[in-house]
Amino acid sequence: MGKFDLNIKKLGLLLLPTFLRRPVIASLMYASVTGLHYIYSNFLRVRTGQNYRLTHNGQVCYLKAVLNDSFDTTSRRIRISDSSEASEISIIYKREEEKPVYLWQRKEGGGMIINKRGFSGTQNFDFYIEIPYSLYNTLQIEQVAALANTYKLASKRYKFSIYNERI
Repeated sequence: MGKFDLNIKKLGLLLLPTFLRRPVIASLMYASVTGLHYIYSNFLRVRTGQNYRLTHNGQVCYLKAVLNDSFDTTSRRIRISDSSEASEISIIYKREEEKPVYLWQRKEGGGMIINKRGFSGTQNFDFYIEIPYSLYNTLQIEQVAALANTYKLASKRYKFSIYNERI
């Protein structure tokens, strides 16, 4: 039995004198402690949430657990990888048309260098949050970002990456 195990209805009935413990008065007592029971259940819910928040921090294992607990409870497919380990496929679009652009390589051997906006040769992200494609379509990415921002360290930066699951 823990500190916060409390049966409000039973306590209300036990506080009545024994000669008043009749069905009509007991039901009146139950009705009078319903508000207190509601407040108590809200307290337990908030306490459980705060205990969860205090036991999880910005470490990779805890951040991965928090994201999977919130968004992928059964399969637990959300991964976190270091920025040097993450493999991301970029699709190039024309801004006006929003259609893929095909690039042809020259025969004389010169390659084409394409830089994303914001990349200047250094790593801009400390880690990637990798989300499976099938899950990415069903969840709100803003909610995932808000939860990641809550738990990550303030100095760390991240980016979302989508991967295809191997069947």
